[in-house]
Amino acid sequence: MGQICEKLGEKGRAMHFYALAMDAPRPDPETRSRLAALAGGNDKIDAIIEKNHEELAAQRTIKLANAPKQEGKAEFILLLSDGHASEMSVDDVKFASGDEKLKAFTEALRAARYSQTVPDDTAVKVVRRGTLSCTATAADCILLLTLPSDVHSVD
Repeated sequence: MGQICEKLGEKGRAMHFYALAMDAPRPDPETRSRLAALAGGNDKIDAIIEKNHEELAAQRTIKLANAPKQEGKAEFILLLSDGHASEMSVDDVKFASGDEKLKAFTEALRAARYSQTVPDDTAVKVVRRGTLSCTATAADCILLLTLPSDVHSVD
């Protein structure tokens, strides 16, 4: 995407996509060079990458109202499928481990909106794992979907 934006003369968007790509576990060294060229030097890259770092985490974060004021952490497994207008919907939720009292959030996890999308009308099923974290003083619990590279089993 960065290269496409760069060819279209959209320097800001190109830098944004390069910065997101640099957050990958093993980014292509060429990406860093392209970002440095657009940013005006290697010394400016780290600040640009850091500025965009939170965006990727936000895309994996779902907030759920913590009306019962629960506290704890639990792992859930979600089965997502292509839904309406290419947005993913939840077919199934399974409590995997953690604080048993957070099982009460199963239906809220099923009803939540997930920002993950699929590019077309092709039937897709995706298994995702996430950690639900709640504190009694916070208005929302946070489900952070685990990066696929960090999942070693679904149990």
